[in-house]
Amino acid sequence: MVHGYGQNAESFRKKTGAIRRSAKQFVGDWHFVEAHLDAPPREELKEGPGGKAWWLWNQSYTNPINTGWKESLDQLTHVLETEGPFDGVFGFSQGASMVSLLIAEQNRTGKHLFDFAVLIGGFLPRMEEMRNLIVSGVAGTPVKTWHSFGEKDEIIPSKMSMELVDALIPNATVCPPHPGGHLVSSSKEVRDSFKSWISSL
Repeated sequence: MVHGYGQNAESFRKKTGAIRRSAKQFVGDWHFVEAHLDAPPREELKEGPGGKAWWLWNQSYTNPINTGWKESLDQLTHVLETEGPFDGVFGFSQGASMVSLLIAEQNRTGKHLFDFAVLIGGFLPRMEEMRNLIVSGVAGTPVKTWHSFGEKDEIIPSKMSMELVDALIPNATVCPPHPGGHLVSSSKEVRDSFKSWISSL
């Protein structure tokens, strides 16, 4: 379980209760990992204190530079290798982008770390190096993915999430967009879609 920017392991646990309960007959354990970077608060995210980040960025649209993501990728890979085995990885927002990097890393190295991934409010980072690593790295992956995003998401608009979906075709399953914003939706439609997908694996 890979949280989003400004969250931590405990806050992500609380925000995913409904969707986790929907799959309790198929998933025996949910393992939460916490990022190593402190996240400067962002008003639009409305997260509490103690927020963490998988990477930080320089706010530039012409030359976006992200820092810390390589260390985060090493951290998550280490967790998968030493604390598993894990069947799948679940990421939200910035965490979903980290999970897509993990898919690319698994493809690149040939190591078998997980079989499926859940990507909620995910996106391709603007930084060219990260974006290219994902797009080229996930091509042909056997990892099955399930995607969810909100129609009213103003932080990661749905077109950004669809860019990530397109990179992961043909093994991507897309839940119909929920009417909410940037969150792990607890709507019945999302829970039913997730339960149906995970029961088919």
